[in-house]
Amino acid sequence: MAAYLYYLLAIVFILFIPINSRNKVYPQKLDPFFFLSFVFFLSLLSFRSEGVDLDNYVYSFYQNPSDVPDFGYRSLIYIFNALNLSLANMFLAMNLITIYAFHRFCNKNSINFALFITFYFLHLMVLRDLVQLRSAFAFSLFLLSITYDKKYLKFTISLIASSIHLTVIPLILSFYFFSWIYSYKLINKSILILLSFLLVFLVGSNLEYLNVIDPRIGIYLNWEKEGYGNEVSSLSFLYFHAVILLISSFYYFQSKSNDKLIETLLLLEVISLVTFVSLNDVAIFAFRISSMIASLYPFLLIRSLQLYENKVGDISISKSLFILMPIACFLLFRPGTFDLILSLSLPY
Repeated sequence: MAAYLYYLLAIVFILFIPINSRNKVYPQKLDPFFFLSFVFFLSLLSFRSEGVDLDNYVYSFYQNPSDVPDFGYRSLIYIFNALNLSLANMFLAMNLITIYAFHRFCNKNSINFALFITFYFLHLMVLRDLVQLRSAFAFSLFLLSITYDKKYLKFTISLIASSIHLTVIPLILSFYFFSWIYSYKLINKSILILLSFLLVFLVGSNLEYLNVIDPRIGIYLNWEKEGYGNEVSSLSFLYFHAVILLISSFYYFQSKSNDKLIETLLLLEVISLVTFVSLNDVAIFAFRISSMIASLYPFLLIRSLQLYENKVGDISISKSLFILMPIACFLLFRPGTFDLILSLSLPY
């Protein structure tokens, strides 16, 4: 049932792309439908009885929460256990916070919420919320943190996000670094960006020394299994995000805008590609860290197209038919998606 429901919603979301791309229709009429559909699906899956890695989450929650290495997630388990609430209740609370963070971020930055939900639903939700739940929640908390103007709230929520899953730390550091250098002169900015690339390659070539920070690094480095300690065997991430970067860059620079958020997100895409290349000897780090850094790509793609459209006028038909819908269809039929969705099972 879960698989049928997912593909039904996915097809409906894709078919609505041409309508959602028209600024005169969106967002007043269609936001509630996409918001409620997303809430319904994630809420339903909070009570799933089968899924990738679900057994480990069940074991950690009910049998041995003290073995959970991440302080924030471990504390969350203790809180729900103390309240005598189930794992499904914890999943539900995490998913509702995720939805709130997405909606708040889109509203704050004037980003088409329905289009964002479409692309998140087709890609990142499958990879994160249904498989890597802790990293998904850490990303959502980081996204929530940058919607606040007060520095203490940004810092506190980012710290909590880091305690949920450490893979969000490279994203946090990269985002604030590129935001910080935004107003610098071009020559100084270029030097700092190149230095950041050099630092990434330096870290990538000395991963074994980071085992002191987290023993799991050493375990993954010595785990001779495809997708873990072995070399990267697929360059799909590299190709996909290179295309996203090219499309977004073209339309942003053609719009002749001066947008701090978009320029920061463009640099995040670049550093994610650099990170992937520097960590290609260890697949699990190459994919997970690079993917986390590039998590904001749906915002980048949608917002850069919006800025271009604000300059040249309505391009909704060409935008939807030649850019957004082909990317959406690729994500729907990407290798691995079907197996992940098929693994889900609802208890009723």
